[in-house]
Amino acid sequence: MSGRRSFLRGGVVLTVGNTAGSVCSFARNIIIARIISVDDFGIASTFALTISLIEMASNIALDRLIIQAPDGEDERLQATAQFFQVIRGLLGSVVMFAVAGPVAALFEIPEVTWAFRVLAVVPFLRSLTHLDQFRMHRSMRFAASVWTDTTPLVVSTALAAPLAFWLDDYRVMLWAVLIQVSLYVLVSHIVAERKYAWAWDRALIARMLGFGWPLLINALLMFGIFQGDRAIVGASISMEALGLYSGAFGLLMMPSLIASRVLQSLLLPMLSAAADNAPKFNELSAFAIQLSTLAGIGFAAGTVWCGDNLLVVFYGEKYAPAASVVPWLACMQGMRIARAGQSIAAIAKADTRNPMYANIVRTIAIPLAIIGVACGAGVEWVAASGLIGEALAAVWSQRLLSRRIGLPSMPVIPAGCAAAAFGVVCFLVAREFAGVGSARPLDFVWGTLAGIASVSIQIGFSSSLRRHLSDRVSEGPGVIAPRRPVDQPVREPEVGQEATDMQER
Repeated sequence: MSGRRSFLRGGVVLTVGNTAGSVCSFARNIIIARIISVDDFGIASTFALTISLIEMASNIALDRLIIQAPDGEDERLQATAQFFQVIRGLLGSVVMFAVAGPVAALFEIPEVTWAFRVLAVVPFLRSLTHLDQFRMHRSMRFAASVWTDTTPLVVSTALAAPLAFWLDDYRVMLWAVLIQVSLYVLVSHIVAERKYAWAWDRALIARMLGFGWPLLINALLMFGIFQGDRAIVGASISMEALGLYSGAFGLLMMPSLIASRVLQSLLLPMLSAAADNAPKFNELSAFAIQLSTLAGIGFAAGTVWCGDNLLVVFYGEKYAPAASVVPWLACMQGMRIARAGQSIAAIAKADTRNPMYANIVRTIAIPLAIIGVACGAGVEWVAASGLIGEALAAVWSQRLLSRRIGLPSMPVIPAGCAAAAFGVVCFLVAREFAGVGSARPLDFVWGTLAGIASVSIQIGFSSSLRRHLSDRVSEGPGVIAPRRPVDQPVREPEVGQEATDMQER
C-alpha cells in the first residue's frame, strides 16, 4: 500500500475507532450519572482517580518503545516487554490493595474501602495484555488496537443501564471497570498475530528502564494534570462537587482524548521514520505542531460557546450548577490538544524528557488550585489554574524542542495568536451566558461556526500550514524505517537520543 493510502486509511481507522470508543465511554458515564445520585457519581469518580494513579505510577510506556524502536519487530523484545509488564502490574495491585484504606479516608468515605480493595485486581489484569497490537502500528495497521479498545467499551456501555438500575449506587462503576478491563485483555489476545510469550533479557530490561524512567515520572505528572484537580475538589470540597466537576470534565475530555490519541498514533510513526533526515524531520515536526494547534484552538473556540448546553443535554438538569466551569475546562483541554504536536516531535527523536519537563511546569497548576481553594475559591479557580499550567507548559516545551533536539522555531505564532485572540472573544461572550442551566439550541450553531472560524483564521494566516496540509494529502508517510538505537547517549545541544513520553488516557 502506498504511503498516501496508508496515511489516509490509518487516519480513518484511528478516527472512527477512537471516536467510537470514546463515545461509548462517554455514553456509559452519562447513563450512570443520570441514574445514580450526584454524590454516588462523585464516589465512582474516585475509583478512576485511584486506578489512574496506580497505573501511571508504574507506566514505562512499553507500547511506545515497540513502536519507536528500530528493532521493534523483534520477538524477544516483545516477549521481554510482556513479562516486564506483568511484574509491574502485580506490583501495582499489591500497592493499591495496601493503600485502599488511606485513600478512602482521604475522601472521607471509609465505607467504600472494600471497593478500592476489589479494584486492586485491575492493574494485574491489565498487565496480561498482548502487546502485538502496538507492533502493528509500525506498518500503519491500527485495526487490532481499535478492536481491542472499542469492544470492551461497547459491552460495558450496553451493561451500564441494567447494572445501574439493579445496584443504584457507585457499585455500578466498579463492575463496569472490571468488565471492561477483562474484555480488553481477552480481545488483545484474540487480535494478536504472534503467540503470547514471556522472556527475560537483562540488556533489554535495562534498555526499557532507560527508555521508560522519564516516562514513569511523566506519568505521575500526568496524574496531577488529568486527575489532580478532581482529587483537590473531592478531598477539599465534597463528593457532590466532585460529581458535578467530573461531569463537566468528562464532557470536555472526551473529544480532547480522541484528538490527542489520533494525532499521536498517526503522526508518531511518520516522524519516527524521518528522524535521521533533519530537513524532512523539521518539516514534518512543523506540520505536527501546526496541526495540533489548529485542532486545539478550534476545539476551544467552539466549545466555550455551547459546552454548558451540552452538559445539560447529556447529563441532565441536576448537573446545571457545573455549567459555569465549562468555558475554563474547554480552554484547558484545547490548550492540551494544541501542545500534543510538541510531545510527538520530541518522542519521535527519543527525547522523552521533553514531555516530562513540560509537565513539571504544568504541575504549577496544582499548588495554585490548592491555595485558591484554601482561600475560599470555587471549582472555577481549579479549572482556571489548569489553563494557566497548560499555557506555561506549551511555552516551555517549545523552548526545549529548540535546545534539546535542535528543532527550529515553528511558524505557528502569527496564526495561533490570531486564532487565540478570536477564541478569547468567544470565551468572554460565552462567560456572560454561562450557568443558565437550560439548553439553547442556537448556541450549538454558534459554537460550530466559532470553531470553523478559528480554524479558517489559522489556515488563512499560515501559508506553510496550507502547504503542509496539501503535501500530506498528496504524499502521505511511509512505514518506520530502521534507524539508530534509542539508547545511545545524548550530547547536547545535538539531536537528542534519549527516551520518555506523553499518555493521553
